[in-house]
Amino acid sequence: MKKVKDYMTKRVVFFKPTDTIFKAAKVFCNKEISGAPVVEDAKDKKVVGVISESDIVKFMGLNVFGTKKFAGDFTYQSLTLLFFNVIRMGKGYLSAKKEVERISKIKIGEVMTKKVISVAPETTIFDAASKMDMYDINRLPVIKDGKLVGILARADLLKAII
Repeated sequence: MKKVKDYMTKRVVFFKPTDTIFKAAKVFCNKEISGAPVVEDAKDKKVVGVISESDIVKFMGLNVFGTKKFAGDFTYQSLTLLFFNVIRMGKGYLSAKKEVERISKIKIGEVMTKKVISVAPETTIFDAASKMDMYDINRLPVIKDGKLVGILARADLLKAII
């Protein structure tokens, strides 16, 4: 039976709750990833949340547009579309830029998903895939003895199939 430990990424990009959402967005772009675990501190690697592009875009949509309708009617799939829509909805470029700068100082701990869905290294790939489907998530932190030891993304599931 194929196990998570055989397909997970062991060198995990992670953040602390005190990092900014701007830092997370920058790392996501540079590393070409869409999310990462949030750990209490780099030494003990206890996972306290997960931050994703979706969390940031949703948060920015609520704060830039100032409406709950936007979040409930979440149709923006990327930061690029969010920025285009800020400008289209009547906010000028400078006004939108100023708002984004203000929001970019927000800490990850305020925006992250706090309910962590994770797996152990010995979990089967099938069970991990089922969990991703059940919770509609794209990545699973891999935790052993309370510490982050890897991450399993949907792309890793493809490797297990091939």
